Amino acid sequence: MAKISTCKICGKEIQNKEDKFKINNKTYCKHCYDKEIIEVEARKKLIDDLCTMLELKAPTGLMLKQIKECKETLHYTYRGMNYTLWYYTVILNKQIDVKFGIAFMKYYYKEAEDYYLQIANVEKSVDKTKDIPVKIKIVKVNSNKNDKELLIDLNKFCDGS
Repeated sequence: MAKISTCKICGKEIQNKEDKFKINNKTYCKHCYDKEIIEVEARKKLIDDLCTMLELKAPTGLMLKQIKECKETLHYTYRGMNYTLWYYTVILNKQIDVKFGIAFMKYYYKEAEDYYLQIANVEKSVDKTKDIPVKIKIVKVNSNKNDKELLIDLNKFCDGS
């Protein structure tokens, strides 16, 4: 008889071998395994993006410590940290200093989250307007003036350049 295992996350007993999934010698049920795979991939992407931006082969020990602290103590998500990294470097156009690692994360995570929510709200409002039919209205201008009188010579307003 096979050994009964328990899921590392939810504690559910797993009796069948085909219902057991392992990552780093830890056993998970299918549901928790799928969630854990997403987390592992998000962490890997964060580290890869950080190394790419800083032109490093591997993250420093300080960076790994800061990522762990942000995840466990501040309850930041890996995707949120990656978005903050993007926000900090692309939107704010700031440089990351290797000697400080991702110390900026604590100060810009909420700001990046607010920015993301603003963008999401704008996209939702734009999506709502896509379904509104466009009305075309033709306006006829009746004028007693000669057409040449309606033209404006822009050169009068320029300094000649």
